[in-house]
Amino acid sequence: MQKTLLSVLLVSLTFFGNTAVKAQALSTASSAAERSALVSKAQAGNVTLEGMYSLSNQSAPRGYLRGRVFIKENIAFRAGLGYSYTSQTPSNNSPLHFSSTATVRPGFEFHLGNSERFSPYIGFEYAYQYNKGGQRTQIGLASGSETATITTQHGVGVVSGADYYFAKNFYLGLEFSYMISGGSIEAVEGPNRSTTHTFFEMGQGVNGALRVGFAF
Repeated sequence: MQKTLLSVLLVSLTFFGNTAVKAQALSTASSAAERSALVSKAQAGNVTLEGMYSLSNQSAPRGYLRGRVFIKENIAFRAGLGYSYTSQTPSNNSPLHFSSTATVRPGFEFHLGNSERFSPYIGFEYAYQYNKGGQRTQIGLASGSETATITTQHGVGVVSGADYYFAKNFYLGLEFSYMISGGSIEAVEGPNRSTTHTFFEMGQGVNGALRVGFAF
Protein backbone atom coordinates (compact mmCIF):
# COMPACT_ATOMS: atom_id res chain seq x y z
CA MET A 1 0.00 0.00 0.00
CA GLN A 2 2.80 2.40 0.94
CA LYS A 3 4.63 1.58 -2.28
CA THR A 4 1.46 2.34 -4.27
CA LEU A 5 0.99 5.71 -2.54
CA LEU A 6 4.63 6.58 -3.11
CA SER A 7 4.32 5.68 -6.79
CA VAL A 8 1.22 7.86 -7.22
CA LEU A 9 2.93 10.72 -5.40
CA LEU A 10 6.05 10.38 -7.55
CA VAL A 11 4.02 10.38 -10.80
CA SER A 12 2.03 13.42 -9.61
CA LEU A 13 5.15 15.36 -8.68
CA THR A 14 6.76 14.49 -12.02
CA PHE A 15 3.67 15.63 -13.97
CA PHE A 16 3.27 18.92 -12.13
CA GLY A 17 7.01 19.49 -12.18
CA ASN A 18 7.16 19.09 -15.96
CA THR A 19 4.12 21.37 -16.33
CA ALA A 20 5.76 24.04 -14.19
CA VAL A 21 9.01 23.79 -16.14
CA LYS A 22 7.15 24.19 -19.44
CA ALA A 23 5.21 27.17 -18.12
CA GLN A 24 8.39 28.80 -16.84
CA ALA A 25 10.21 28.14 -20.12
CA LEU A 26 7.28 29.58 -22.02
CA SER A 27 7.22 32.78 -19.97
CA THR A 28 10.99 33.30 -20.16
CA ALA A 29 11.57 32.36 -23.82
CA SER A 30 13.82 35.07 -25.21
CA SER A 31 12.95 34.74 -28.87
CA ALA A 32 10.02 34.02 -31.17
CA ALA A 33 11.78 30.84 -32.37
CA GLU A 34 12.08 29.50 -28.80
CA ARG A 35 8.44 30.33 -28.07
CA SER A 36 7.25 28.67 -31.28
CA ALA A 37 9.15 25.49 -30.35
CA LEU A 38 7.35 25.32 -26.98
CA VAL A 39 3.81 26.21 -28.10
CA SER A 40 1.62 23.93 -30.21
CA LYS A 41 -1.28 26.29 -30.98
CA ALA A 42 -1.46 29.03 -33.62
CA GLN A 43 0.59 32.18 -33.05
CA ALA A 44 0.54 35.73 -34.43
CA GLY A 45 1.05 35.60 -38.20
CA ASN A 46 -0.26 32.03 -38.57
CA VAL A 47 -3.05 31.11 -40.97
CA THR A 48 -5.45 28.25 -40.25
CA LEU A 49 -7.68 26.29 -42.62
CA GLU A 50 -10.45 24.07 -41.32
CA GLY A 51 -13.39 22.00 -42.37
CA MET A 52 -16.61 22.28 -40.41
CA TYR A 53 -19.67 20.08 -40.08
CA SER A 54 -22.81 21.76 -38.83
CA LEU A 55 -24.88 19.98 -36.19
CA SER A 56 -27.90 22.14 -37.09
CA ASN A 57 -30.84 20.90 -39.14
CA GLN A 58 -31.41 24.30 -40.73
CA SER A 59 -31.11 25.09 -44.44
CA ALA A 60 -27.47 26.29 -44.19
CA PRO A 61 -24.85 24.03 -45.77
CA ARG A 62 -23.87 21.29 -43.33
CA GLY A 63 -20.27 21.26 -44.52
CA TYR A 64 -18.20 24.37 -45.17
CA LEU A 65 -14.67 25.71 -45.09
CA ARG A 66 -13.17 28.47 -42.97
CA GLY A 67 -9.87 30.32 -42.96
CA ARG A 68 -8.40 32.39 -40.13
CA VAL A 69 -5.53 34.88 -39.99
CA PHE A 70 -4.07 35.51 -36.52
CA ILE A 71 -3.43 39.25 -36.43
CA LYS A 72 -2.15 38.88 -32.87
CA GLU A 73 -1.62 35.83 -30.70
CA ASN A 74 -5.14 36.23 -29.28
CA ILE A 75 -7.00 37.95 -32.16
CA ALA A 76 -7.96 36.31 -35.46
CA PHE A 77 -9.90 37.41 -38.52
CA ARG A 78 -12.04 34.61 -39.92
CA ALA A 79 -14.07 33.97 -43.07
CA GLY A 80 -16.21 30.95 -43.86
CA LEU A 81 -17.60 29.81 -47.21
CA GLY A 82 -20.22 27.18 -47.87
CA TYR A 83 -22.21 25.83 -50.80
CA SER A 84 -24.55 22.89 -51.24
CA TYR A 85 -26.81 21.62 -53.99
CA THR A 86 -29.26 18.74 -53.92
CA SER A 87 -31.70 17.49 -56.54
CA GLN A 88 -34.05 14.59 -57.04
CA THR A 89 -34.04 13.11 -60.54
CA PRO A 90 -37.59 13.04 -61.89
CA SER A 91 -39.23 9.87 -63.12
CA ASN A 92 -42.41 9.32 -65.12
CA ASN A 93 -42.50 13.01 -66.14
CA SER A 94 -42.58 14.17 -62.50
CA PRO A 95 -40.99 17.58 -61.73
CA LEU A 96 -37.35 17.94 -60.72
CA HIS A 97 -37.00 18.95 -57.07
CA PHE A 98 -33.87 20.99 -56.25
CA SER A 99 -32.30 23.13 -53.53
CA SER A 100 -29.10 25.19 -53.50
CA THR A 101 -27.58 27.23 -50.68
CA ALA A 102 -24.56 29.53 -50.55
CA THR A 103 -23.24 31.30 -47.46
CA VAL A 104 -20.43 33.73 -46.54
CA ARG A 105 -19.53 34.41 -42.89
CA PRO A 106 -16.68 36.84 -42.00
CA GLY A 107 -15.89 37.79 -38.40
CA PHE A 108 -13.35 38.11 -35.57
CA GLU A 109 -12.26 35.85 -32.70
CA PHE A 110 -10.72 36.77 -29.35
CA HIS A 111 -8.78 33.88 -27.81
CA LEU A 112 -8.46 33.44 -24.04
CA GLY A 113 -5.98 31.79 -21.71
CA ASN A 114 -2.31 30.80 -21.94
CA SER A 115 -2.57 27.05 -22.42
CA GLU A 116 -0.17 25.47 -24.87
CA ARG A 117 -2.84 23.31 -26.53
CA PHE A 118 -6.31 24.45 -25.45
CA SER A 119 -7.55 27.74 -26.93
CA PRO A 120 -11.09 28.87 -26.01
CA TYR A 121 -12.47 31.95 -27.76
CA ILE A 122 -15.42 34.29 -28.16
CA GLY A 123 -16.20 36.46 -31.15
CA PHE A 124 -18.74 37.86 -33.57
CA GLU A 125 -19.56 37.42 -37.24
CA TYR A 126 -21.69 38.67 -40.12
CA ALA A 127 -23.55 36.11 -42.21
CA TYR A 128 -24.99 36.29 -45.71
CA GLN A 129 -26.98 33.37 -47.08
CA TYR A 130 -28.78 32.74 -50.37
CA ASN A 131 -31.10 29.78 -50.79
CA LYS A 132 -33.21 28.70 -53.74
CA GLY A 133 -35.39 25.64 -53.67
CA GLY A 134 -38.37 24.38 -55.60
CA GLN A 135 -39.37 22.26 -58.54
CA ARG A 136 -38.92 22.45 -62.29
CA THR A 137 -40.80 20.62 -65.02
CA GLN A 138 -39.09 19.40 -68.19
CA ILE A 139 -40.79 19.38 -71.58
CA GLY A 140 -38.73 17.33 -74.00
CA LEU A 141 -35.27 18.88 -74.24
CA ALA A 142 -36.49 22.32 -73.17
CA SER A 143 -37.11 23.60 -69.67
CA GLY A 144 -40.71 23.99 -68.65
CA SER A 145 -42.22 25.99 -65.79
CA GLU A 146 -40.47 26.52 -62.46
CA THR A 147 -41.86 27.09 -59.01
CA ALA A 148 -39.29 28.17 -56.44
CA THR A 149 -38.72 30.01 -53.19
CA ILE A 150 -35.70 32.33 -53.03
CA THR A 151 -34.50 33.39 -49.58
CA THR A 152 -31.90 36.12 -49.09
CA GLN A 153 -30.73 36.50 -45.50
CA HIS A 154 -28.37 38.82 -43.58
CA GLY A 155 -27.43 38.34 -39.96
CA VAL A 156 -25.06 39.25 -37.14
CA GLY A 157 -24.26 37.12 -34.16
CA VAL A 158 -21.94 36.03 -31.39
CA VAL A 159 -19.85 32.85 -31.36
CA SER A 160 -18.14 30.83 -28.66
CA GLY A 161 -15.87 27.87 -29.14
CA ALA A 162 -12.54 26.21 -28.45
CA ASP A 163 -9.61 24.65 -30.31
CA TYR A 164 -7.65 21.73 -28.93
CA TYR A 165 -4.23 21.19 -30.58
CA PHE A 166 -3.64 17.44 -30.35
CA ALA A 167 -0.36 17.90 -32.28
CA LYS A 168 1.70 20.92 -33.26
CA ASN A 169 -0.45 23.01 -35.64
CA PHE A 170 -3.24 20.39 -35.88
CA TYR A 171 -6.47 20.87 -33.92
CA LEU A 172 -10.01 19.74 -33.27
CA GLY A 173 -12.70 22.23 -32.30
CA LEU A 174 -16.28 22.85 -31.31
CA GLU A 175 -18.27 26.04 -31.80
CA PHE A 176 -21.72 27.44 -31.01
CA SER A 177 -23.28 30.58 -32.45
CA TYR A 178 -26.39 32.70 -31.93
CA MET A 179 -27.66 34.85 -34.79
CA ILE A 180 -30.09 37.73 -35.25
CA SER A 181 -31.13 37.90 -38.89
CA GLY A 182 -33.52 39.32 -41.42
CA GLY A 183 -34.11 39.20 -45.12
CA SER A 184 -36.61 38.55 -47.86
CA ILE A 185 -38.46 35.54 -49.26
CA GLU A 186 -39.56 35.60 -52.88
CA ALA A 187 -42.05 33.03 -54.16
CA VAL A 188 -41.65 32.54 -57.92
CA GLU A 189 -44.37 30.90 -60.00
CA GLY A 190 -43.43 30.83 -63.66
CA PRO A 191 -41.42 33.50 -65.51
CA ASN A 192 -43.69 36.48 -64.84
CA ARG A 193 -45.27 35.98 -61.42
CA SER A 194 -43.68 36.40 -57.99
CA THR A 195 -44.49 37.67 -54.52
CA THR A 196 -42.01 38.92 -51.89
CA HIS A 197 -42.18 39.47 -48.15
CA THR A 198 -39.56 40.32 -45.51
CA PHE A 199 -38.80 38.69 -42.17
CA PHE A 200 -36.83 39.26 -38.97
CA GLU A 201 -35.73 36.49 -36.62
CA MET A 202 -33.84 36.14 -33.35
CA GLY A 203 -32.10 32.87 -32.69
CA GLN A 204 -32.05 31.77 -36.32
CA GLY A 205 -28.58 30.34 -36.70
CA VAL A 206 -28.26 28.83 -33.21
CA ASN A 207 -25.81 26.23 -34.30
CA GLY A 208 -23.22 23.76 -33.14
CA ALA A 209 -20.36 22.77 -35.39
CA LEU A 210 -17.52 20.24 -35.23
CA ARG A 211 -14.24 21.44 -36.71
CA VAL A 212 -10.87 20.01 -37.73
CA GLY A 213 -8.00 22.04 -39.14
CA PHE A 214 -4.35 22.91 -39.27
CA ALA A 215 -2.20 26.05 -38.89
CA PHE A 216 0.76 27.14 -40.98
